[in-house]
Amino acid sequence: MSALKKLLAKKAFIFDVEGVLCDEIDDGKPLPSAISFVKNLKERGKKVAVLSNISRKPRAVVSSRIREMGFPFQEDMVFTAGATAGLYVKNNYPHAKCFVISEWGLRTDLEKQGITLVNEGDADLVLIGVDRRVTYAELNHAAKLVLNGAKIICIGTTMMFKGTFLGNEDMFLGEAPFANAISIATKAPITYIGKPYPAIFRQAVSSMKVKPKEAVMIGDTLASDIEGANSAGIDSLFLTKGNKGELKKIAKEEKPTLVAKDLKKLNDILFG
Repeated sequence: MSALKKLLAKKAFIFDVEGVLCDEIDDGKPLPSAISFVKNLKERGKKVAVLSNISRKPRAVVSSRIREMGFPFQEDMVFTAGATAGLYVKNNYPHAKCFVISEWGLRTDLEKQGITLVNEGDADLVLIGVDRRVTYAELNHAAKLVLNGAKIICIGTTMMFKGTFLGNEDMFLGEAPFANAISIATKAPITYIGKPYPAIFRQAVSSMKVKPKEAVMIGDTLASDIEGANSAGIDSLFLTKGNKGELKKIAKEEKPTLVAKDLKKLNDILFG
């Protein structure tokens, strides 16, 4: 039995979205054999979930988009950075006033948890997600709030991402550059909610009612998917997409448990 075939002993499979299941979430299409692979797992009684750093769209919309593509994921098995951030703030800062730099998705996930959002005046937290309409005034106000004692929370760790905005398909700055700019200016630390930080992985396995060792994370980014899974005690499978160059001289924390080209190849090996 090959190392990859031992995957079938796992009870739970956790997937990254963009680059693993589909090309991009905004207006994307499923990648080859991705739907078949997920359905084959479910037919064999395996639990499946999605884990993503997406915050620009609320959890409900991300799960809806995934299902529209043909994937059998229910909303309670879709773990986004935005939804996780809502729970984090609710549990740790239940009475906080939050100034948010983000598109509507993160705001929706925060409001769903009853969190107080403010557009001006004082705030306890500055929450930063993707915002392709961000203004200098918003960034400057956020920086002043931090200088006055507000904490910086970055929802996700993305530097740049592929997406569609106002009909334009392109590469866009993620949330991390904005959070880092404010951190550098104010010398304040950043709390990150999302991969590779273990909290979002632990939430996923806890909700799936499995132990970390019974799950595997399938991703295409060493620094978030693989390192994050490793830090949470979850086996990791890295999809190389035919390029194994990234695996040379990588740090120990980014070393995947297993490697495959893509879900099409994995589907052929396990179910072909």
